[in-house]
Amino acid sequence: MQPKVSADHAHDHAHDHDHGHAHDHGHKDSHSHSHAHGHGHALPTNAGKALAIGIALNLAFVVVEWGLGVWSHSLALIADAAHNLGDVLGLILAWGATHLSRRAPSARFTYGLGASSILAALANETGEHSINTDASQEQSQSCENSQ
Repeated sequence: MQPKVSADHAHDHAHDHDHGHAHDHGHKDSHSHSHAHGHGHALPTNAGKALAIGIALNLAFVVVEWGLGVWSHSLALIADAAHNLGDVLGLILAWGATHLSRRAPSARFTYGLGASSILAALANETGEHSINTDASQEQSQSCENSQ
């Protein structure tokens, strides 16, 4: 059903699904229309390029931050550079998973390799958890030794 819209306030919102709510824009001809938004799970065609740019920029930041940390004797900058390096590794995993997930199904992988993104996320989280656990234990030992 098309909403009745006055000639001085016509506009179109063509999308996928309807939220079904009305709006009163402060004039005598209030109307209702849908504000629907599409949702898909397909990878954009330029995801590899975007990830490559993200990796390059983050890696450049890591190098600069690490260099400044060494130059200024700042453990905080060096630690943050190490953290950001972990982020770069996560982006590299995501980039690899993006390429694998686009492979067509084969006799060996009948559903393709779409789950590689899930495995990449799991590997990234496992690595980050391991590093954080080690850092927490190291900090605890450092506090105990200083007392």
